[in-house]
Amino acid sequence: MSMKKMLLFLVSIFFSVSVCAEEVSPTFNVEIERKVSYIDIEGEMYYDCVVAIRASSATVSVVSVQIKDKNGKRIYVRKFKGSYLYIFSSGQIQIGKPRFDKVVIYSRPYGSYVGKIREKEGVY
Repeated sequence: MSMKKMLLFLVSIFFSVSVCAEEVSPTFNVEIERKVSYIDIEGEMYYDCVVAIRASSATVSVVSVQIKDKNGKRIYVRKFKGSYLYIFSSGQIQIGKPRFDKVVIYSRPYGSYVGKIREKEGVY
């Protein structure tokens, strides 16, 4: 009997993980602007910023990211070539290649956002 219970337990875990996993496709030809409470850029923290993201067409696959502080001063400008923009139903935004995200903007409760940028080692 314990073997049947163990098998049932493993099958239920596999099923719950596969149901919870959200599959998302890259998004093209879109511009997004998000106000973030704070963003961590390569270990430096910036507060009350605006992140502007522009994804090009599917044939070019370039994502531009521009971050301005609360005074309108540009603090970060990059074009990620060969990278894709992913937008999840939870509000989370990811920029990178499959299984290697360089920019992640997390949705927080009450409509706020926070972000993290790691160009070299990626965001995990």
